[in-house]
Amino acid sequence: MFTSKIYHKWMKDKQIQKYEDIINYLPDMNSKIVLDIGCGPRWLEIFLVKKYPKIKYISIDVDYKPDILSSGDSLPFRSETFDAVFCIDTIHLLKNISNVKTILKNNGLLIIAEPISLFKEDVLNIFKDLKLETKNIIGKEEKDILLIYKK
Repeated sequence: MFTSKIYHKWMKDKQIQKYEDIINYLPDMNSKIVLDIGCGPRWLEIFLVKKYPKIKYISIDVDYKPDILSSGDSLPFRSETFDAVFCIDTIHLLKNISNVKTILKNNGLLIIAEPISLFKEDVLNIFKDLKLETKNIIGKEEKDILLIYKK
């Protein structure tokens, strides 16, 4: 099991590059309410707030120091709360990934990035009722699949 210290030292540069790549694919996120499931050390927040200063960022994780200490499997939010939900390197850890759809507002975005080695094709089936806006491979060394869905 990774600890916060090990993850921070080992993955920081790779994760920061991944977040930069993902943000390049996003539409304007200013004045949006976003949730980062499995936020880790909140590196995504740094990029989002810098590029979109009016964004409202909420983080959830079982470790580190998120806004809400909880698992992505038990999301403590009402339906249609968020304009965007990020699942970066976390969708493979969730047991009930379909519940992520319920917290998205209409026209909300679900942004998923997973290492290709961990990506499961059934994710595409689980979100087939959403519109797939983007499907790309990102990352120079370790390849990740990036999916952006619209509700």
